Amino acid sequence: MGRELVEKRFAVLFEGLGFTPPHPTWPVHPDAFQEVVGFTPRELLRRIDTHVRACLADGEGGNCGTCCTRAAIASPTGSHAPVTEPPPENRANGFGKIDARYAELVAAADTTSALSPQSEDARVPRLLEAGLTAWIAAQGAAVEAFSLDPIPAGTKPALHARLRHSLSEDSEDEEHWSFRAISAPHHIAVLNRIRNAITTAGLTEGVAKRRLFLLRSAEWSTGARTREVLDAFERAGGRRLPLDAPDVARLAALEQLIQDYGRETLRPWFADRRPASDITCLREALGDWPGAPEAVRTEERPAEAPDRLPVGTPPPVTAAPRSAGPVPAPRSAGSGPVPPMIAPLPPVAGIDPERMEIGTVTGRRTRSPSTSKRCAGTQSSSPAPAPARPS
Repeated sequence: MGRELVEKRFAVLFEGLGFTPPHPTWPVHPDAFQEVVGFTPRELLRRIDTHVRACLADGEGGNCGTCCTRAAIASPTGSHAPVTEPPPENRANGFGKIDARYAELVAAADTTSALSPQSEDARVPRLLEAGLTAWIAAQGAAVEAFSLDPIPAGTKPALHARLRHSLSEDSEDEEHWSFRAISAPHHIAVLNRIRNAITTAGLTEGVAKRRLFLLRSAEWSTGARTREVLDAFERAGGRRLPLDAPDVARLAALEQLIQDYGRETLRPWFADRRPASDITCLREALGDWPGAPEAVRTEERPAEAPDRLPVGTPPPVTAAPRSAGPVPAPRSAGSGPVPPMIAPLPPVAGIDPERMEIGTVTGRRTRSPSTSKRCAGTQSSSPAPAPARPS
């Protein structure tokens, strides 16, 4: 089971790179799976990822297949010594070079392909992968709890990226942040993409662990059907975030930077410089994570309009208190005993007394006029009770 899981996971990555490995689980030796038991799928993949990273850090990427064995995978830290940070002086010099290269890449980035309906499905997944990789590396001690789905295959993926956060290794409980860019101008194409994204992301009203962000700078269509779908999307907690040229330029620069230096080399730079925090759409989407850096969580955001509830908040039930009858007018002293006041009844959820028809009894079907007349006739034909004799 573990071997099949790794083969399927690696096959997607190898296909995207156009690489043919020596065997399906390369660089993990096939014998490594014979005695690796007691791991959840996530834990197994994480152990393998940790070991491969250590191989790359030690410069053993080309010969990693010889050391990825049972003992290496079963050990929490692998067969390598922990990766240490470079000395401060070396790190400062290295970071300065990366800073300069990153600024050059931002200035020269092509932002048109990611914002075009014809090419967004090919470009946006790779851009988001680069940005989310940088964001994960900046999460400190929680970095191992986060993972990214592989870049989706196909020409029209339902999602362009999904970030996962493991909440429990035992139950494999997770929370997700899903992303889908939609720049198509036609409302039918837009609706199809929204529906597919909602379904694949698992966005459901009342389920806070599934989030979906639609990246779109243009306004939606004002048609009734589009508005209906968007209302359901927003009630479930979905949000639309703009994807503009400055964000695309930074994402493209991170993508190229990873190609130039490699992820392992850039991890300390990602953690120190936090370039993902400068990307507005990622900051808006991930800044409310409870473990996010304080500087991101407390950043000022545009205030909501006073007459509009935050997106995803259901409207409150408004029901004015009802009383059993009119409140008597105040009596002057000596005008007789004051009748007891009747306390107002508690409001009934879903019933607006200001709009309820007179004579309506909640919870009962309303009689037709003919039925009411028959009932009235039946009641009038019954003998009236005799008046009580005065004592």
